[in-house]
Amino acid sequence: MSRNEVVIQHIVMPSGIVEGDIPLYNRSSDGRHFPIDLRKGEILDLRSHFNLLPIRKLRENTETGTIFLRLHFKGSVSVLVTTYGTETSEDAIIPSDGECCVIDGSEGDLLGIVITAMTDSVLESGEFLCRPKSRKDVHLAHVICTYRREKELQDKLGRIGSFLDKDPDMKEHMEIVVIDNGRTIKDIERGNVRLIGSPNYGGSAGFARGMMEACRDGKTTHVLLNDDDARLDPEILFRTISFYTLLKDGLSDTMLGGTMLLLDRPCEAHESGAVFEGSKPHSLKRHLDLSDIRSNEELEREESIDYFGWWYLAIPAETIRKNGYPLPMFYKMDDVEYGLRSPSRKVTMCGISVWHPSFSSSYSASGTYYAHRNDLVLLACNRMLDRRNIDEFMERALLDTACLRYPSTSATMKAIEDFLKGPDTLFRMCLDGPAEIEGYEYGDVGELRVGLRPGKETRAGFGFRKYTLNGLLLPSSGDVITDFDNMQTKDFYRVGKALYIVDEKKGTLCKRSLTKAIFQTIGLHILRRKLIRNMGRLNEEYGKASSRYSSEESWKELFGEE
Repeated sequence: MSRNEVVIQHIVMPSGIVEGDIPLYNRSSDGRHFPIDLRKGEILDLRSHFNLLPIRKLRENTETGTIFLRLHFKGSVSVLVTTYGTETSEDAIIPSDGECCVIDGSEGDLLGIVITAMTDSVLESGEFLCRPKSRKDVHLAHVICTYRREKELQDKLGRIGSFLDKDPDMKEHMEIVVIDNGRTIKDIERGNVRLIGSPNYGGSAGFARGMMEACRDGKTTHVLLNDDDARLDPEILFRTISFYTLLKDGLSDTMLGGTMLLLDRPCEAHESGAVFEGSKPHSLKRHLDLSDIRSNEELEREESIDYFGWWYLAIPAETIRKNGYPLPMFYKMDDVEYGLRSPSRKVTMCGISVWHPSFSSSYSASGTYYAHRNDLVLLACNRMLDRRNIDEFMERALLDTACLRYPSTSATMKAIEDFLKGPDTLFRMCLDGPAEIEGYEYGDVGELRVGLRPGKETRAGFGFRKYTLNGLLLPSSGDVITDFDNMQTKDFYRVGKALYIVDEKKGTLCKRSLTKAIFQTIGLHILRRKLIRNMGRLNEEYGKASSRYSSEESWKELFGEE
């Protein structure tokens, strides 16, 4: 490749990152890998999530100019180019040198290609590229915060290492910074990988440490935050670097976030950016089936974004220097708070996605504690804590009681009590490690099913359900089998036992308890009154403390650095 060329993205094929052949690379989902043998007349349809070109966002954000498609092949092929958004398409015959112009003034959101073999041919590889007048120097620090997930980390580093070995030029533009909160990782420092052991002050502390380490050398231009259990195709690292290399002048504050796909449903989007409304976050683009081209069009439609999850988020180093670091919230809601605090442009791109386990599979009372405690922290830091969102918050807490999730309600009550202690106490709690929260007892689903009796179908209005504590004041009418995603109180009306299934083998059995329900309902109302009585003071204290505890000086103090 000549020095004045920049590859925007490669044509990619699946590499075993998730199980099975999925139609996010090649629409026929036949598990092919380069080199690909094509018989005369055979078609390779690459109008798929990871091989679609996001042309509109490239035009809006980068100095690509004319974009070219280059294929490396033996034989003779033709290419059908389809532009989505205007329903236009055109044929192009690839010349003998393997290159054709695929975009020159055409309109649309996405561009896809279909390759047809004119003779028996072999497709070896391909890429979209441009010839910009200038490029920006980019050095990406890929920060991975991990805690006792050695296998996931080794798999990820191995896949990225193999990718970098094939592209020496990319090695010059990135390094991997591993923050080991468990201090259990050994023998991974090699080449571009730097290992830093750190005390377990939580994920927010791990990412803060990584951001600080990355920004110290003065060479890093962008920092990528990436969960240790998020599986990624290394190609998206390449695309991230290319995006910032071609970024337009005046857009240097742009954050680039990745779409989260569900590991157990690998074609389904869980979130592609999110907004914070009322007192809680809302995922954008949820449940889109990205094996469908029209869903990818929907994915590309612009929406205002407040924050990105840290399964994959690239942040300009200069943005970090201006806005500071995460707050010491241990984990949960730290990414939401940081996004709300950062006025940067927030962009997603089709084809920059990672697979992450479903959050319901990791549901815990401890998670509820941190999510609800830090939700209150976020509101107060932004001086948004008021009677309306306190009432919304309490409704969510009472919902757990109505659904027999008593450990979660107890965790919420502790969360409120700790929040009321103020920022100087709360933000130093991370030094004590994970909070001690009484959790659920998990067991074998098959054994827990024994003796459950199906519930009778009963109907009752919301008001009646509310005043009977969702039927707890009435005799039980049966049991229910569900999962932690179920937040419908009507499904738990007069239920005696609720079996919550986490996966095929694991679950927990929750039994109705009138005593716990009454105690928690009264306790939450008392805490509600305390929150309302103190909300002005809490907004002021947390609002003032936010900038102090997100500063580098504060983090150095927490880490015991001079």
